[in-house]
Amino acid sequence: MRKAVLAVFYLLFFLFFVANAGFAGGPENPFGLGGRISYYSAKENTLGDVKFELDGAALIEYNLTWFPMRLFSLEFSAGYTSSGLNGEVLGVPMEADFDQYPLLLTGRVHWWNKPSNFTLYGGGGVGYYVKNVQLPFMQTLAFPGLSVKSDDGFGYHVAGGLEWFFTKRWALNLDLKYIWHSADFTLNIPGITPITEEFDFDTFATYIGIKFYI
Repeated sequence: MRKAVLAVFYLLFFLFFVANAGFAGGPENPFGLGGRISYYSAKENTLGDVKFELDGAALIEYNLTWFPMRLFSLEFSAGYTSSGLNGEVLGVPMEADFDQYPLLLTGRVHWWNKPSNFTLYGGGGVGYYVKNVQLPFMQTLAFPGLSVKSDDGFGYHVAGGLEWFFTKRWALNLDLKYIWHSADFTLNIPGITPITEEFDFDTFATYIGIKFYI
């Protein structure tokens, strides 16, 4: 999988250096502030004999884009999603709130059309994912000492999409990302040795958003 990701990066850098420097296009303002929304759904997994599943949820993201040059941009984004974490412990259903805060940095190579009203792009980058698992009060009251924790950690992604400038400063954005990310989950059950296993967060996300260039 990592070889495939590296191959994508090599291809993008090749396209960047051979792109026609005389091709018209590019935003008049180098900085863009925007927001977008997606549907987030990660793969289900298990911790020992305990099976967990993350519910799908809306993923809200705010982003800052910088064009140091016409054919290349850097985008920093900060997002938030809150999912239900469902499982079964000792034959008793367990529910928890799972919050995730992805912080992503993405490099993007652009192709502009001649009228300069839209750009296609492709790229990739890295992310750091902050997580929090919160058990309901009644769950902790019924099972004193029961807890679920998730490590924060790094991931990486490839991205592609388009931005359509319907004015000189405003643009609509369609962004596609495939994200590779995993983290250790630890389940503490009173009287049982804590269980720690890797939870797979790989997912494909489609974002729709709007951006203002300043």
